[in-house]
Amino acid sequence: MPRKSKKGNQEGTVYKRKDGRYEAALTYRVNGKLKRRRSYHRTRVEADRALTRMKAERDGGIVLDGRNATLKEYLRTWLKDSIEPSVDPKTYEGYEVACRVHIVPALGHIRLRNLKPSEIQAFYSAKSREGLSLRTRQNIHGTLKRALKQAVKWGEIASNPAELVDPPKGLDAEDEESSEEIRALTNEEALRLFEAARGTRWENLYVVAVRTGLRQGELLGLKWADLNLDVSPAVLTLRRSLAEKSGGGFYFTPTKRKRGRRKLALLTEAVEALRRQKVRQAEEKKAMGERWQENGLVFPSSIGTPMNRHNLFLRYFKPLLKKAGLPDITFHDLRHSFATIMLFEWGVTSRTVQEMMGHSSIKITMDIYSHVMPNHQADEIRRLERLFSERASSDF
Repeated sequence: MPRKSKKGNQEGTVYKRKDGRYEAALTYRVNGKLKRRRSYHRTRVEADRALTRMKAERDGGIVLDGRNATLKEYLRTWLKDSIEPSVDPKTYEGYEVACRVHIVPALGHIRLRNLKPSEIQAFYSAKSREGLSLRTRQNIHGTLKRALKQAVKWGEIASNPAELVDPPKGLDAEDEESSEEIRALTNEEALRLFEAARGTRWENLYVVAVRTGLRQGELLGLKWADLNLDVSPAVLTLRRSLAEKSGGGFYFTPTKRKRGRRKLALLTEAVEALRRQKVRQAEEKKAMGERWQENGLVFPSSIGTPMNRHNLFLRYFKPLLKKAGLPDITFHDLRHSFATIMLFEWGVTSRTVQEMMGHSSIKITMDIYSHVMPNHQADEIRRLERLFSERASSDF
């Protein structure tokens, strides 16, 4: 017989089953009738946590017993107990918004164990008709699928209905691609950007952005301790990104994927810009005196604190583009500019660019930048035509 913990029904029990799993069970009274709720887990720790959660839900009037629990009630518990403790605040916000803004208004009234794949599929179709972007619809699907997967683990439902539906896809693949098409600077345009920024406080940031492909958050989270400028080639180790809380304030988040925590060999232009930045920052620290707040950041605000990315974009980057006579691009397009210059102007191998960008495969790299290829091919054809023309004329 399995050994149960010595607790009363109101306290619940946790014990190991013959199949090796741990069962958390709680008996409670609903409308004068006794109910027993169970969930199954791989470890004793998980089962103990589940029992604590079940008791808290019982005491709070939420009973996930299959017949009474709605999807809204379940999602509230899932966000609080499973997601919030395990992800950074920005990621949690994405899950919370998907649930509150999209999933709950449409499906929240349905009881958890009654939710059907057909209802989810109809929900996705409605979101498509509303004109939501493909990325938003995919985020909604990912949130619901993950939530219901956890419900299966907790023993609330037998199977995940979100796994039985077709995930959101673009209504028109061509339109979807064109709507998300990136805009990248040529190397000549990048040099114009550098020239226009010369003498400004952020001139070195723009050079490092276009010559490393770092994201804005990665640049603003970069610390001097991440750099080794005394070796050849100089090396940057990417460890963190600066993120902003929805209610205000900043926090550092470590790079999530293994390839995100990468080392980059730096181009000479980037190294020179970083050396200039070190000199500039030393002068700023001296001028600020006690007002300077040391955080070890390479590109901080004027007093050493993390820089607000919105201020950087609106107050400095947008006016700079106009001054340089460049297209109205996003800051993230500087990352794309690095990749396209490396691939199509400098002839760097796709494998090297993939590694420097932190992509998990060459396919991802080429899929992202394939739209640049037609222009590149046209330039190459014109170059070859000139070459053949010169050879033909020399034969006479």
